[in-house]
Amino acid sequence: MLLVASAALVAFSPFLFQFGRRLWIADHYSFFPLYIGVLAYLAFRRWQDEGPFRSSLSVAHCLKWVLPVLLLGVSVWLRRPWLAAIGAVFAVRAFAYQWGGRDFFRTIRLIWFGLWLCIPLPLNLDRSLIQEMQYFASNFASWILDLFGYRHLLTGVLLNFPGRAFEVEEACSGVHSLFASLAGVAVYGIVLRRGLFRTFGLLLAGIFWVLVMNVARILLVVIAEIDFGIPLADGLPHELAGYVIFCFVVLLVVSTDRLLLFLLPDRSAFKKRAESRKTGLLIRLESTRIPAKVFMGTGTTAFLLMFGFWLVRPAAATIPLRVSGTRLTLEQSALPEEIRGWTLKDFKVIERSVGDINGEVSYSWVFQKNGLESTIAVDGPFGAWHDLGSCYTGAGWKLTAATDIRLDFPGEKVIASELEMEDSAGQYGHVVFSVVEQDGSTVSPPPVRPAWAGGPRIQGGFDALLVPRDDRESGAVFCIQAYCKVPVGFSPQERNEHREMLTAVVSVLRGQLKIAESVKVGLVKP
Repeated sequence: MLLVASAALVAFSPFLFQFGRRLWIADHYSFFPLYIGVLAYLAFRRWQDEGPFRSSLSVAHCLKWVLPVLLLGVSVWLRRPWLAAIGAVFAVRAFAYQWGGRDFFRTIRLIWFGLWLCIPLPLNLDRSLIQEMQYFASNFASWILDLFGYRHLLTGVLLNFPGRAFEVEEACSGVHSLFASLAGVAVYGIVLRRGLFRTFGLLLAGIFWVLVMNVARILLVVIAEIDFGIPLADGLPHELAGYVIFCFVVLLVVSTDRLLLFLLPDRSAFKKRAESRKTGLLIRLESTRIPAKVFMGTGTTAFLLMFGFWLVRPAAATIPLRVSGTRLTLEQSALPEEIRGWTLKDFKVIERSVGDINGEVSYSWVFQKNGLESTIAVDGPFGAWHDLGSCYTGAGWKLTAATDIRLDFPGEKVIASELEMEDSAGQYGHVVFSVVEQDGSTVSPPPVRPAWAGGPRIQGGFDALLVPRDDRESGAVFCIQAYCKVPVGFSPQERNEHREMLTAVVSVLRGQLKIAESVKVGLVKP
């Protein structure tokens, strides 16, 4: 058995390492090492408490290795760590059957189902989920603010007040706390042996309470600053508000669990009737009690751990930008003052918090030509190909067209994405962007990418999923874009000039990125 486990670990480890690095970069999945460690400990405890189990080498159990081996082979062919991670989950099931037979797998079945929370949604649906949750949070919070007489204007996911605008960021939309909360709910159900269907019900309740409490968080941030002058929109107060909301989510899920136990108690509770004179109502109430020390101690420990994580996590403005051991710094001189007739007008740098949905840093140059003004921006780092369509839709734009184009680079296939947009004020926008790695190589868009807020958009087809990836797995990329808006529509010539502008910019900045890659981060201070 140990030989089989070792062989499977060696076979899957290269792809699992790449997959784990991607999860770690994605802020809403960065909890996965602790989560997997907890699940492994719970499986070990089940082995000790409910054993001994007998190993099984039956043909049926050996055939369970066929699926993980096939998935591993396909992932090697297509170079997709995501498929290898799915194969690893099925390999855990096959190993459990051989290690302890059917009885052992039934014992850890709920733990095995919990592993699926570490597998991101396919086809970049995580991005769509972020956008949908942003819209829900912003629209529901806007409705409540209207109800209480707060005059404001909702533009996309921006709550605009006189002299102040609040953006419904990714953290406020509930994505970060959603996955962490679901992982906590899964562990809660496993520890208390709630069963598969009860745990699934608690997971649904967790999704509901995360959405509700993140709407409450937006209201708290807005009302605290507008009415009382308490800044909760960023910094330590913002983080603390998020952790308090997370603790409330946990409490509400526990409360839901106790309500379900009262309405639908475990069958074991009614067996006590034969040994006790208590009525059915008293038995139900007794089964829903939690010791106060356990309740308060668990909540306090969780809050202190999250607060400690915030203390040790550095802010983006206090450290140089690190990507795979390199440092990226761009100056105004990174682009010439004139590019194909476009003249430089302005330059600025924006630094954001670590893990920000818009990237930790943005370098932007403003160029002018024949009455047009184009903003060239380098944003990042991101964990994978970045969809600017979602960003502009969240800012209030409506996508009217989204296509992929090929930039004119001699002897090289460079695919960029082009967006055409309109806003509520009648403005027209045109965006052309390309995603590159820090060594200057470009990253192709995903073959299928829905953008539900602006209408379904399909790039390529499902058949493209069967084509091996030609981009490298760096785990951190940057987005280079050219953005322009006008009060009337763009002519074909203006669109073509804008595309040529991005081609020239990408050509120049790719060289800058290669130079930055050679600057290693050691004791060098920012």
